[in-house]
Amino acid sequence: MAQVLQPSELSFRSDIWDRFPIESDYSFSEVLGAAFRTENTFAAGFNFIFEKYNSRGIQDVVGYDALEQPWIPTQFLEDVMYSRSPRETQIILESAQKRIKDREILSSVPMSSSFGAVAIASIADPLALLFGSATAIKAASRISTFAQGAKSGLKAGLLSGAATEGTLAAIQPERSKTEVVAGIFASGVFGAGLVGGIAVGRHNAASVKANKLIKLGEDINKDLSEGPIVFKGTEADFSRMGLGGSREMPGSKRNAPGVGNQPLGRPQARRSRSPKTGDVPTWAPLDSAQQMMFPGARTRASPFKSVSETSERLVESNTLKEKNMAGVASEASVETLAKQHMGALVQLLSSISSAHKAYRLRTTGKSEGVFVSAVRDKFSDLVGVNRSAMSIAEFRRMSTGSLRSGKASGIKEVDDSVKSVREMFDYYGKDAVNLGLIKPEQVVSNYVPRVWNVSEVYKRRSDLVMLIIRDQSSRGLTPDVKKINAQVDRILDNGTPIEGMDGLAGPRGVFQKRDLDINEELFDDFLVNDIDDILRSYVRIVSTDTELARKFGRVDMRDQVEEIRNEAKALILGIQDNKKIPLSVRNERIQKIEERLNSDVKAIEGLRDILRGIYGLPENPYGISSRAARLIMDFNNIIMLGGATFASLSDAARIVMQVGLQDSFKMAKFAVSDLQMAKAAGNEVKLAGTALDMALQTTAMRLTGMQDMAPRFSKAEAAMGYLTNGFFIANLLSPWNAMIKQAAGIAVSHKMLGDAISWSSGTLSKAGQARMLSAGFNIDDAKKIAQIFKVHGETINDVRLPNTQLWDDLPGFKPGDAKKLQTKYRAALARDVDATVVTPGAGDQPLWVHNTFGRLIAQYKSFGFAAANKVLVPGLQYKDAAQLHGAMMAVFTGGMISVARDRMNNMSQEKSLAGFVADGIDQSGLLGWYFQANNMVEAISDGNIGLRPMIGERQNFSRRYAAGQISPSLTTISRASSIFGDVVTGNVDHNTRLTTQRMIPGNTLFYLKLGDIMRTSDNLEKVNRTGQ
Repeated sequence: MAQVLQPSELSFRSDIWDRFPIESDYSFSEVLGAAFRTENTFAAGFNFIFEKYNSRGIQDVVGYDALEQPWIPTQFLEDVMYSRSPRETQIILESAQKRIKDREILSSVPMSSSFGAVAIASIADPLALLFGSATAIKAASRISTFAQGAKSGLKAGLLSGAATEGTLAAIQPERSKTEVVAGIFASGVFGAGLVGGIAVGRHNAASVKANKLIKLGEDINKDLSEGPIVFKGTEADFSRMGLGGSREMPGSKRNAPGVGNQPLGRPQARRSRSPKTGDVPTWAPLDSAQQMMFPGARTRASPFKSVSETSERLVESNTLKEKNMAGVASEASVETLAKQHMGALVQLLSSISSAHKAYRLRTTGKSEGVFVSAVRDKFSDLVGVNRSAMSIAEFRRMSTGSLRSGKASGIKEVDDSVKSVREMFDYYGKDAVNLGLIKPEQVVSNYVPRVWNVSEVYKRRSDLVMLIIRDQSSRGLTPDVKKINAQVDRILDNGTPIEGMDGLAGPRGVFQKRDLDINEELFDDFLVNDIDDILRSYVRIVSTDTELARKFGRVDMRDQVEEIRNEAKALILGIQDNKKIPLSVRNERIQKIEERLNSDVKAIEGLRDILRGIYGLPENPYGISSRAARLIMDFNNIIMLGGATFASLSDAARIVMQVGLQDSFKMAKFAVSDLQMAKAAGNEVKLAGTALDMALQTTAMRLTGMQDMAPRFSKAEAAMGYLTNGFFIANLLSPWNAMIKQAAGIAVSHKMLGDAISWSSGTLSKAGQARMLSAGFNIDDAKKIAQIFKVHGETINDVRLPNTQLWDDLPGFKPGDAKKLQTKYRAALARDVDATVVTPGAGDQPLWVHNTFGRLIAQYKSFGFAAANKVLVPGLQYKDAAQLHGAMMAVFTGGMISVARDRMNNMSQEKSLAGFVADGIDQSGLLGWYFQANNMVEAISDGNIGLRPMIGERQNFSRRYAAGQISPSLTTISRASSIFGDVVTGNVDHNTRLTTQRMIPGNTLFYLKLGDIMRTSDNLEKVNRTGQ
């Protein structure tokens, strides 16, 4: 006989039905929440999952039969029929009662509120979007009558309705068949009306657009046949500066094509028939905020065409440009092209490590990795055991010595490494000659960059000066003591340890004869002798300089700055000569032009210097303030970023935003089915210059604001640097970034190849063409890519792989076409991957964050800054199904991360659906720095102002947390001060110990806290039982 329990025997209160009183007046947010939980599969499924989660671990009660419990209302017997304990029954009944309350809320409010809330919840349903949006969008793009649109919309609506209603019926037992049928019917009617309306609207819009194009063509023909030459800007183009009036140059005369008519001494704007420059607009307030904050967005939106074009060619941007919409391809930027040099660098560094491994195998008979051999060597040195083989550091130092002397070492593996490194140095020497940066006779034979050990130079400056004097004297030279002192001072003041790399000297200074004439073999104590360190410092700088010279003719970009100034001068002259405008108005407009000119030139020069790694360097890079700032930023990383990888899991959703669901699933299937092939395919991304995080820590350094800082000075700073680099491995951030970027690269490359093939056959949509143009490809490129893919590419498990390392000129190609196409393809791949896995670029952050104080303030804010440029703006420009699906996936993933993080931190506060979505948006980075600004406002106002208080999710914040929203360094300083004060006053208590724990490096490592999720859940359950 089944066991029957009485209410008095239950572990929960018998007044369960009194916990959810139905109110007669509800806010719209409450109505909207009820609608989402009732009519949205995402929200309903989330509640269903949590119900099952809360039921885990409950012990079965032997003989318990829920159907024989007299206290259970009849209408819920079907819900609880499989319950195996009173506790599980309680959870099921509470969930059912919540659903009933939601239904009563929807039925008790006015129909307008109920209908609006249900409509929003239904439209935002991911299943509806997944099953219906693709069909609807495809149909709406090809039809032009309401009947055709209604038919296709009805099909899409019924499909999405069946998917959503079927899912809801499965997780909501009280949902009747009548409701299911009515829901499917309503979806079909809605789809028919929506797509039919879109079709008609699109047809009408197309007619209007066609008329505008016809009128534009007539105006262009008229302009080409008669009338004076006009300046680039129109009245609308310059309205942002408050300018207006004629742009004509008085007295100008038309010459024959190709013959200039610029009066001597009066700069005149070039006539240009190219499309309008700048990004495709999104939303005016957002565009204005972007231009105000970020130099990249500001310069691309400049009314000066020369500024906009220079910016696009200088710094990376994945936004859609106006020129792309007009059928013109973007150009790969200096920033993007320089990344490919880093890919070659990592290959070279890897080959040196492989050579050392081969050397160890030959001499010791053991095949060991770098880490294992380093640990073994260190242990042998500590215990005084003689080693039979060189360590990796000794191997690299011997390679450097052989390079400097030009003599073979006699060790095969060392000599092989030296040969590879020499080939790289010779390549850059020849490249500098070809670019006209130096003359052939100025190239130094057996060149090795001279990298100074700045710390040693600073501590033993006088010893270095005396050694230089003795060295020069011993070789019959007459030392110039004053000049030697000045040259040593330059070593300390440059901000870079490489001699000849300071300022805007460019590659000239490093390929020609050095400033200091010394015998380097005598200066080992003052020089960096590890070839690994030398190569990293050298390639980082020289790669950017050579690409600047290749793109702009000069490293300093003087010609481009002069062109910008000439365009502004021509505009000013046009205003001065227009006597129809009052003098005061003319002066006001000229002043605004000059202000914008100065601002744009400052931004362009700033972006150039950021790429070269010299912007914002302090006058004394080794002063106490600069060194202290670096130390505290390093310390912040190792005590605060333990959960950085856990918080980055939503990166996977951005792959969907970039390539869509179908190609994302293909990539996932490919990676799972053949890991070795996926790893090999991922090397394509490394060749493009990204996914190099395991070797260069690229993404981690940029996300934490640690890139391009002055070299570390003392041994303590160097140790902290090694600890920081190691921590980015320990918290799995660098491995995660490398892995997810390779995955993103496979998906992006697959889509680019597919789009190129479709475009070459004439089947690619206009939106797809715009995306390819934005990536830098035109139709000729697409045809060549399709042709070369047939020869060298391959398709494995439905994923296309380009194998760019095999690309060569094919019949019909001009000499060098394949090499150019390879460079362009890799540049596009690197650009899109670094946008998918958000990696801050030079133009994605305000200029002020690159100085010492700015780095302290903006630490950990660079992701938000970059996400606004790389995720938010492009998402609003494309507005396609991929963006929507990826965004919803990112929000869900971000919400789950937030829930798990709360449990790790023992935060038991329950959140509403709106709170879950808000946290999901915050964690996903979809709104970039704008949500970070909201978080700062919430913290400073103690939870009274901001988005969460508006939706009823008010939180209380400590002053320390609020200070941390301004700068994480303030939190660290506050904690240290609190601990010090407690120790001095003798008030050491639990809070002191807790604060001290939070100052321990690695205390936030997420995998050390995963157990807290289960423990917190169990503790909360115990508390709930006690309260009941």
